[in-house]
Amino acid sequence: MQYLNMLRRFISDIHARTPPTGTRPLNMEDILHFDYARSILVRWSAHFADLLENLDRGVLAPATACEITTADHQDLVASLERDLKFLQREARTIVELCDSGKTTILSNFSISESKRAAEESQLVTQLTKATSRITFIFLPISFVTSAFGMNFKQFGQGPLSITIWVAVTIPLLTLSVVLVEWGVHVAPYFRRLWAKVLG
Repeated sequence: MQYLNMLRRFISDIHARTPPTGTRPLNMEDILHFDYARSILVRWSAHFADLLENLDRGVLAPATACEITTADHQDLVASLERDLKFLQREARTIVELCDSGKTTILSNFSISESKRAAEESQLVTQLTKATSRITFIFLPISFVTSAFGMNFKQFGQGPLSITIWVAVTIPLLTLSVVLVEWGVHVAPYFRRLWAKVLG
């Protein structure tokens, strides 16, 4: 009974230091403690069950040389049976505590992993948004530059003035920035406008 009480205290201490919030990382040492205590308690529980089975079969017959009566012998066997059943119940209860403690630790690990995955997903989303902003800003500039090439009077290459490049680039750049920053809000307006044009 003292050993079972010690195991119960030990398991309860591990339970007490296991927060249910998923803030603590996976602690393999606590899982190993739970598994070790559980394996011992399962063996003990099976041993108690064997002892109870032997008691039921009447292995403890009263010795003829002893001065013990049949009634005293039956009381002794009943007391021993009660004690063994109690110890078996205690062992099973502590086994359940070990199982629930292990489940709690693994659940905490799962929660912390899902939190970490959500944070990583949020970082990837922010990175994707930043990349799309940069792309939409440089896309019109590179398009206009490749369309006009170097055909400007200022570069000594052609008849066009560089003001045409500026006049085409600034509106395209503004449109790109508007689509990137406020595209969600502007898209329904353009859908309705497009439906009116087609319909």
